[in-house]
Amino acid sequence: MLKAIKTKDTQKGLTLIEVLVSLTILSILIIFFLPIMTGNFLRIIMAGKNSHNLFQAQSIMETRINDETAFKGAKLPIVVEKSGVVVYNRTISGGIVEADQLKTFIPFIPTAELEPRIVDEGYSLGEGTINVTGENTNFKAGSSTIKISNDTGYSYSPSLTVASTTKASFNLPSGVNRLTNAGSEYIITITTGNEVVRGKIKVRLPYFVTINGSHLDGNKSLEVSRSILYRENSKLNIGKITNLFWENQRFIAVGKHSSTEEGILYIMEEGYDWTPKSTGVYQKLNGLAYNGQKFVVVGDRGTIITSDDGNHWTPVSGSRIPNEASNRNLNAVSWGSILGEDGTTTEYFIAVGDKYIDTPPAGSNPDHDFGIILISKDGLEWNKVDFPIKASTGDISLDAFDYRNLKAVTHSSDKFIAVGERGSILILSMNNSNLEVSSLKTTITSDLNAIIFANNRFVTVGNNGTIKICEDGKANNWDDWFSPTIVSGSNKNRAMYDITGNGMLDSQKFTAVGDRVIATSPDGINWSLKDITGNILWGIVARE
Repeated sequence: MLKAIKTKDTQKGLTLIEVLVSLTILSILIIFFLPIMTGNFLRIIMAGKNSHNLFQAQSIMETRINDETAFKGAKLPIVVEKSGVVVYNRTISGGIVEADQLKTFIPFIPTAELEPRIVDEGYSLGEGTINVTGENTNFKAGSSTIKISNDTGYSYSPSLTVASTTKASFNLPSGVNRLTNAGSEYIITITTGNEVVRGKIKVRLPYFVTINGSHLDGNKSLEVSRSILYRENSKLNIGKITNLFWENQRFIAVGKHSSTEEGILYIMEEGYDWTPKSTGVYQKLNGLAYNGQKFVVVGDRGTIITSDDGNHWTPVSGSRIPNEASNRNLNAVSWGSILGEDGTTTEYFIAVGDKYIDTPPAGSNPDHDFGIILISKDGLEWNKVDFPIKASTGDISLDAFDYRNLKAVTHSSDKFIAVGERGSILILSMNNSNLEVSSLKTTITSDLNAIIFANNRFVTVGNNGTIKICEDGKANNWDDWFSPTIVSGSNKNRAMYDITGNGMLDSQKFTAVGDRVIATSPDGINWSLKDITGNILWGIVARE
């Protein structure tokens, strides 16, 4: 007979609570030690990169020491005292050899100082000639040669003028060989027999950028004293550039592609050529504004696109833009804060544009309707401004205010001013928390094409040589707008299409461009005109 055999189970399994407690302890340990392990790992990687960079710099340094490659001259004072009396005092000239953060001094080697060492692309006034001052050099007329090069393959040999063993000069290249901002640093090498000296020239962004015809040209030295110089940019000769903008450290250009019909947007920043950005729209882009956080670009048929960084652009949904805008071209946009009567300020984007593109809707009056005005606080939600609410000198729907299109808008401390066809000027200001539009009745019959607010003045320019000036605070009364004094120019009646007041051009605070003409002024009151035969400039922007 079989008997059952009983055994005693001495092994126990883990309970659910024990498992949870173990996992909790393990999680705590992982949370505590993982950052330490990760941090140590990252430090090991960083130390490896630093060692690699150091060895690389050391290798470059040794090569440059061997070749005596110094881009900077230096002087090393040596003073020896004995019992408080200077017994030896000498200054040794030489050069600084650099590689990354490593530096050393090599005595007695020939070096050269360039003046200027930094130039604007397009070579503003006085920057066409580079003066060379040598130390320990033996420059020789007819024997010394010069080469300009960079690490992207550029190479050019201009003529070198030698004045003495330590003095020489050369002109920066022009035309297709012109130095550009995108060329990084250029190395200047002067060779005399076995003697080699080097220097560097840095090319900054253009001081001015202009629209010439339908293309965009990088800085064109807009000195009144000599001809404008152009560097055609093949990247931008693909369509029509309509507007320019300067934002902090970069230029922005907008327009329309000639074949794809796409709205185009290009950016040029320090060290780079014009770079295209995808816009996602197929309408011509016309104007740009920036409030420090958001870019807003407006275009044909009510097109509006926005960006937070200037590189990535998103079209604003049509549902967030008034339906009427789809039948209007938006020509310009501005941003600013308006001071209300209660002392509070409100920030707005204001966009202005044309009358109807297609057949006007039923009930409209094509002979008297104004261009469109849109308003937004964030650049995303837009509303149409209904006007007139009031007019400073009568009903703006009368023939005296017969109006076609609004072309430009600018902002001062407490108002926006828009200008357009037939000398029209509209004032946008706050009244009892409402945006109020008023019109100035003027005697001007010419179109006003552009307006800026700079140096405490409004300046508007237009066809037939029109320039009108008004100080801030007086702009609500047309009688306070006056025509400035034009002191020169063979043709004072040419159209002017754009104006900038951002930069300084040979002490000129305002620069306007147009049909074969440049107008400059130090104060907005006295203007000088220079004819530029064969060139029509449609737009201009200045680097701050």
